Amino acid sequence: MFVSQRMRFGRLFNHHLQGMKKIWGNVGQWIGSQGAMLSDYLKEHGLLVALLSGVAIAAYGFELFNLNLTIDEELHGFAYHDTMWIAQGRWGMFLLNRLLIPYPTIPFVPLFVALVFHVAAVLILLGVWGVASKLEQVAVGSIAVSFPTMAYLYTFNTLNYGIGIGLFLTALSLLLFTRLSGLRQLLAAIPGTLSISIYHGLFVALVCVYVVQLVCVELQSRKRSIDLRNLLKIVSILGLSAATYYVVQKLFLLASASGIVYIDQFFDINFAREHFDVVLKRTLSVVRKVYMGSPAVYGSRVTFLAPILVVAAIGVLGALRSSSLAAWNKLLIGLAAVGFLLLPLSVGLLMRGEVAIRFLVALPFVVAGFVMLGMRAYSRNGQMLIGIAAGVCVFQFVLSTNYLFSASHLALQADRVLGAMLMARIEEAQESTGGESKYFEVIGYFQRAPTKLIPKSETFGASFFEWDQGNPYRIGGFLRTLGYEGLSPLPRERRLQFTAVGDSMPLWPRKGSIAKVGDTVLIKFGNYSTVQRQSICEQVHAKEPFCEQ
Repeated sequence: MFVSQRMRFGRLFNHHLQGMKKIWGNVGQWIGSQGAMLSDYLKEHGLLVALLSGVAIAAYGFELFNLNLTIDEELHGFAYHDTMWIAQGRWGMFLLNRLLIPYPTIPFVPLFVALVFHVAAVLILLGVWGVASKLEQVAVGSIAVSFPTMAYLYTFNTLNYGIGIGLFLTALSLLLFTRLSGLRQLLAAIPGTLSISIYHGLFVALVCVYVVQLVCVELQSRKRSIDLRNLLKIVSILGLSAATYYVVQKLFLLASASGIVYIDQFFDINFAREHFDVVLKRTLSVVRKVYMGSPAVYGSRVTFLAPILVVAAIGVLGALRSSSLAAWNKLLIGLAAVGFLLLPLSVGLLMRGEVAIRFLVALPFVVAGFVMLGMRAYSRNGQMLIGIAAGVCVFQFVLSTNYLFSASHLALQADRVLGAMLMARIEEAQESTGGESKYFEVIGYFQRAPTKLIPKSETFGASFFEWDQGNPYRIGGFLRTLGYEGLSPLPRERRLQFTAVGDSMPLWPRKGSIAKVGDTVLIKFGNYSTVQRQSICEQVHAKEPFCEQ
């Protein structure tokens, strides 16, 4: 009996072993087939991959091979828990932080990962959009890789690798949609959901690449009407991606016992309703600056961007004119083409017209897609001229990104010098009065005027000592990066008691601008800022003269 049981067990074991071998054999065959496909792709498009990789290195190489601390990294580097990504509505970044790069405040690797996936995303889109001409591939691909607004995101080591992966997932969603059929097309919602979970701006990018695909297909179609079935599928994929993201986000918030969603603070529908003219004016101002190549966005003026967009628009109009679509459908497709060009910036209508450039993650794909649609309508000679103009434009993009990164680097060096001076003066103040201090209080904030060498645009050229109008937690975090950990920010409930002394102190760098009062060191850069007054007075229940000023 024991022998027969052993025999049955042996037969069962061999059966399962053979099953596992078959499964692993199938997996191995799939991996082998994918490897063969990749090998074939590199043989055919190796030069394109090399050129786009070279453009990426030229545009982001300085940031890639250096460690420039940017706003938030002084917090992430020491005490920022990864569950805060969930509170910000970015559960995809939480997963990446846990599974891929647990500590991203390091040089090279985070941005390298971002660039690899960014280039891969561009290559996928070129294939899906049917860009066959080598000239078009290089021109369109280079624009998508080097568009300077990506520098506003890639300067954050804590986030940049996720952005690159998110761009890849966005392109992968479109790839699955175009390669699959029937209900299997719903699988495209999986990478779509994951891309949104990494960064909310990627939802706009997801919408835009689908709209570019729709316009591309309709312009090449010989039908007189728009394929409503295809349009309905696209809407379904986008809606399913957004809905799935929302449900999973709620589950993550529930599991982490958090009720905060970071992006909510930026949307103000009531303000848009009450001051629509103001919001529209601000939003159109950002549109003009972005598409006219303004130095306010790019650091240096990008003169070739607007002409290329104009030439592309003429090409799109020409393609519409020669299309088989009925007049009404031509109008709809034309509006769709203009719509996806404006869509990334239209979010300003919901954000008081104050569009953060780093939120415009869709712009590289939008501009590249628009140029691609326009180039197709021209002859070979016309495409050659546009390609040359695109090459000059990409060169200006590269100048722009390096200019912005250098501003960030030089501002950091200036902050390090200021931080060293502050630490020395703090030690002097403590030695002159005797005894150690426990806290520090910042009065006002340090304002460094922009220069030609260090322009200012959002985080670029900004000082840790001026962010949030003098945020003591950011300043304390930055001093910790310099090795100074002796003092903690003064508790909010105690800040009011030092306002009288703070008002009477001279401004930095004059003698007496740093003073020790009891267990607290006061640092005065200027008068109390609006944000500082609000923070102090929120703790006051009775009327105080300081809060009535």
